[in-house]
Amino acid sequence: MSNSFSAGSIPSSQVVAYQLAGYIAKFDRKLVAELYAMDALWHAQQGKKKEDCVIQFPLSISHVSPIRQLVNGAASKEATPAETAAHGQKLFKEFVALNSEAIGFDQEIKFTPRDMSSARVPLGLLLELERQAHPKRMFEEHPRMPADIVEVILNGGRGAVDEEVNRPGAEFSVLLSKLCPLSSGSGVLDMSCGTGTLLAKLLTDKDSIHAFGQETEGELAIISWLRLQLHPAAASAYVRAGDPLKYSFALNAERRPIDVALVHSLEMDTDEEQAAAIRQQLREAEEAEQRASWHRVEFQHRLDKAQHSRENELVRFEAAEKKARENPSFNLADFRKEREEVMRYIDDQLRNLQQQRESREQEFYEAQRALKSIQEQARKPDVGRTYELIKEALATVNESGIVIAVVLARNLFKSPQVDRIRSQAVEHGRLDLVVELPRGVDGADERVAVLVFRKGRKKDEPILFVDATDHEAVNRVARPSVSEPVFGYRRARSAVLTTEFFTAVSKICLDRLAVPGVAALVPNSVFAEVDGRQVDLRPRQFLISDRLEEPAADHQARLAQCHQAVVDAEAALIKARAQLGLPPLFKTTSSSKPSRQPGN
Repeated sequence: MSNSFSAGSIPSSQVVAYQLAGYIAKFDRKLVAELYAMDALWHAQQGKKKEDCVIQFPLSISHVSPIRQLVNGAASKEATPAETAAHGQKLFKEFVALNSEAIGFDQEIKFTPRDMSSARVPLGLLLELERQAHPKRMFEEHPRMPADIVEVILNGGRGAVDEEVNRPGAEFSVLLSKLCPLSSGSGVLDMSCGTGTLLAKLLTDKDSIHAFGQETEGELAIISWLRLQLHPAAASAYVRAGDPLKYSFALNAERRPIDVALVHSLEMDTDEEQAAAIRQQLREAEEAEQRASWHRVEFQHRLDKAQHSRENELVRFEAAEKKARENPSFNLADFRKEREEVMRYIDDQLRNLQQQRESREQEFYEAQRALKSIQEQARKPDVGRTYELIKEALATVNESGIVIAVVLARNLFKSPQVDRIRSQAVEHGRLDLVVELPRGVDGADERVAVLVFRKGRKKDEPILFVDATDHEAVNRVARPSVSEPVFGYRRARSAVLTTEFFTAVSKICLDRLAVPGVAALVPNSVFAEVDGRQVDLRPRQFLISDRLEEPAADHQARLAQCHQAVVDAEAALIKARAQLGLPPLFKTTSSSKPSRQPGN
């Protein structure tokens, strides 16, 4: 392969992603990524002195790499994909047990493996990984290549793990990484690191960065740790499993100084309408999962029955042939021809059933993923957790540190969250940047906001507010020089949230200039309470429109028209659901004029 990191060339990781796309999507991405990362770390330690090897491996793979052992076992013992997956899971559990303290587990928090009984790792996939992305060859091409291949396995094509767990993907990470001023020797903490995609992006084109992560889900914490161990820019890598509010990095701030902390909190109490919609989606997802499970079992039963029939036919033909040999006048050639035709017909039926069973297996896998996603949405988080995470991050970073928080945009105007966040602007002068983004970021069904807090900033410095909900306005202003092809960020959701879009937003943020219709610099004094009224943090209210301002009476009349349109739409929806025999999703909105005005 050509140098994947030279200007104008196609990155080798993208080439591998294209070549492996047909293999990976059907199987357990997490398990495959774990096995490949273990394999890459095993190759990285070869040739080192024993005392220099900080990562331990099971004795069974002391002389052969993990993937090669699985290949040898599958080939010599003719193991099924399910048996190979079970063997791989066993190696992974032994590896975690040997390195649990280094990964971030302790006596209180232990790693509990998930159920992988349905996982499949075919021999062909392992051979393709060795052929396309052998770690030794990848290290020779560029030290970062194995880490990039793990990203490809996790998130390449459909069914990305980051999309499933609602963590920042590669495109959104472009914006967050550009907002992080990391220099050599800096420390960065991701308080909900997931699979480590954002941390890996932050380390790109950097040198000697001390990377720290926290993650409540044990397996995601392990994957993040594996990726950081493989990244050449990580001078040190430490991932802590557990709740970041309970297992605080702030307690170790002197021993592990943090310059930038990242908060990702897109969970919040839903209102009654959203809760009802989620309950409906949950019921539908459970029914779909049950149907898919029934079809899967049914076709497996049909396949087993057909295989049993084939075996009976073979026994019958063997018995008939044995009896025919005793009759000299019997035409053995015609008998064998008939047997071949019958067996060919049976084998065709078997192949057809096998394909149908695999199709039902895929449907069952997709239904399980959808159900898990809805169950995640249905979880009710603690009230006020978003601000508690921000406060914890501010306590963790040093005196000139930065906190970047990804939150739901409703935190910009819905009390009590907005009052607490506003206090960081008014009382402490720490709020530095507010960016409102469109729906769909990290799988959110509503708008998302990025808040940047900077300790040590002067209180009289203005706050930059950016409204990036209109992607066309953003691209017109920034005119980024991005020449690479644009691919959809969430293919099932939008083709707007691309690398190009987030690069354009980052340019506006870094320029820190007021731009009509997009960005505004607002002094802290604006947020002081006046006549009992407080200004919220939505960017749109601070922007200067490039059209003539309308009279106040016309403005109020237009607001009233919009409100009435909402009332009419709700009434039409309730009527339609009643005709279908469905209960209403929400209480009807009063036709009176809305009490809360923008900025109140």
